[in-house]
Amino acid sequence: MFELDEYVRAALQAGASGFLLKDSHPDKLLDAIRRTHQGESLFAPKVLTRLIEVYIAQPTGAKPAGLDALTVRETEVLTLVGHGLSNDEIAARPTISIKTVKTHIGNLLSKRQARDRAHLVIAAYEGNLVQSTR
Repeated sequence: MFELDEYVRAALQAGASGFLLKDSHPDKLLDAIRRTHQGESLFAPKVLTRLIEVYIAQPTGAKPAGLDALTVRETEVLTLVGHGLSNDEIAARPTISIKTVKTHIGNLLSKRQARDRAHLVIAAYEGNLVQSTR
């Protein structure tokens, strides 16, 4: 996995929105292309597990720039995104519509200068809004 770690890191730094392994089924590849085109991120489960392991092993530092500028609701939405909830799952909660969720996601992407949801998940972990259960 450590050699793979470098491939994943390089791909993410180059702007990738996900990472699948070469043994992925062709249907999974097509689904990944469609989902990333819609702004989602997709990682092979092994890759995502390893990313989280490596990430949480790093010492926590100061709060990342930009989290202070978030509203209470944006922080709540970022936390839910960090837990892996989809827009529909977030909107299923009382007092928030799908349109409002999409607005908050757009604001979060802009304020965090994030490319996609994967980067929002990272921001949620960096901001200690989400902790690993391991």
